[in-house]
Amino acid sequence: MSKRNKAKNFASPKIKYSPSIHPLPADFANQVLDLEIQVETQESIEAFKSLIELYSQAIEYYESIGDAKYKYYQERMIRFIQKEDNVLVANTENSFTSPEKPTERHTISITSRQLFNTPPENPFELAPETRKTENLTQKRVAERVIKQHDLDTSATSKEIQLNLDSQDIALEHRISSRKKNRNRSSSPRSPNKFGSFNYLDMSNISSNDEPPKRRSTEGESDKSGGVPKPLKYEIFEKELENIMEKYVLLKIKSTHQIRKKYKEQIQDVKGMGNNEIIKQLVGEMEKSRQQELDELERNIDEQRKEEIRKIKEEVHKTKEEK
Repeated sequence: MSKRNKAKNFASPKIKYSPSIHPLPADFANQVLDLEIQVETQESIEAFKSLIELYSQAIEYYESIGDAKYKYYQERMIRFIQKEDNVLVANTENSFTSPEKPTERHTISITSRQLFNTPPENPFELAPETRKTENLTQKRVAERVIKQHDLDTSATSKEIQLNLDSQDIALEHRISSRKKNRNRSSSPRSPNKFGSFNYLDMSNISSNDEPPKRRSTEGESDKSGGVPKPLKYEIFEKELENIMEKYVLLKIKSTHQIRKKYKEQIQDVKGMGNNEIIKQLVGEMEKSRQQELDELERNIDEQRKEEIRKIKEEVHKTKEEK
């Protein structure tokens, strides 16, 4: 090779042009304009396909010669496809009623994949944009489901807590009522309650008869109090049984409500698809369900223990008073 040819080759720019890539038609701009008008005014699928072909040719041609115009046509094609997507899909679905055009939508899909899967060096990929939009939509749906789930969980927790609080208040009322009843039952011992009768007045009782009469009177006073000493333990045992039964039933009912709520919500989420976002969301909901069940069990156990403790304290106070 001569020095002149070597110098010529060295000076020439490196381009990606291939003989298989044809130059753009002379009336390329007019064709693009006419097709865009047809698609926008007539909503023609054939015009849309031809327009995509022209955009693809422009992208390949300008890419091959190193001209940055290919980016302009890439962006223009993206905007145009996004703008016309809903209209074209609707027209394609309507075209299924015609026996001659049952595969138009499929043809467009294949053409788009061929355009975007086999470009030159810097491909214009529609598929990632589509996936990004789909993932964004699913993410928003998942966020709404999680928000609704949190609201339902909070409402259920408040309802359970109110139930436990109301039971605790009822227990306080029962204990207070027992105190009042015991105070009333001890009234025969007071000289102010029965006028001239004084239980402690022993001036008219002989020394020999005093011990039997005091024991007899004390026995009657205990009976008038309504609760003999051994009977208090029976009441405590019965209260303990009632407490245990109440909280067992409460735990069963509350656990069933939580599991039912999560089961319905998880089924709704699974109905939206089977991709990674949905699987991740289901996993988070299952974790939340277990955490809520654990918290419920702790709360119920604390309430039950507190109620038992109050009953025990009441029994000890009664012993000390005697």
